[in-house]
Amino acid sequence: STDKGNNWTNVNNNITDTYFTCMESIGSNIFIGTENGDLFHSSNNGTSWKNNYKGLNNFQVLSLTSIDSSLFAGTSGGGIFVSTNNGLNWKVINSGLTNLVIRTLINKNKVIIAGTDKGIFISKNMGSTWIAIDGGLIDSRIRSLAISNQNIYAGTESNGVWYRPIDEIITNTEALININEVFLLYPNPSTTNLFINNTNKKELNFSIFNQVGEN
Repeated sequence: STDKGNNWTNVNNNITDTYFTCMESIGSNIFIGTENGDLFHSSNNGTSWKNNYKGLNNFQVLSLTSIDSSLFAGTSGGGIFVSTNNGLNWKVINSGLTNLVIRTLINKNKVIIAGTDKGIFISKNMGSTWIAIDGGLIDSRIRSLAISNQNIYAGTESNGVWYRPIDEIITNTEALININEVFLLYPNPSTTNLFINNTNKKELNFSIFNQVGEN
């Protein structure tokens, strides 16, 4: 559509799989991920398309996001791939991910956030490494992510929408520390006493919440 959605034109020429899962654009380049593991690319406003699936290992493409000329693809079972040449070549970037079903990808200020079947992960180095940031979520099956104003919102499979301030994970480097390298928390879960062992001997501030987010 070129008139704010009042009229639409079909631009499916050369697309052999129309079960679309996600779309993304980099400048004049448009990318479409499909259920069958295809990734179609158009550089002429959808007049024609070519399939750039090679290198994605036939995994279903569930999500796309981009930073500058880098295109990130979240797949069902293969984790996250990155391409710097419009999808011609792909590289796996799964270091730190503990779940490889990537339902949703977003980014802000070159920080990438991935929602998976088992939690939310963040990368501040273009996907080279990932760290989990889903503490406090009672449903780790993430289906969607969105950023609005100063918050990031996570839509879960069966426990609604949750949010936290985006600055906590974008600008606060403490949020990116691997929690297992900082302190030990036991027993977990606990119904009576809770013990915290500060393993790196640095000063830490703690806030403890219950499952419904009450302090």
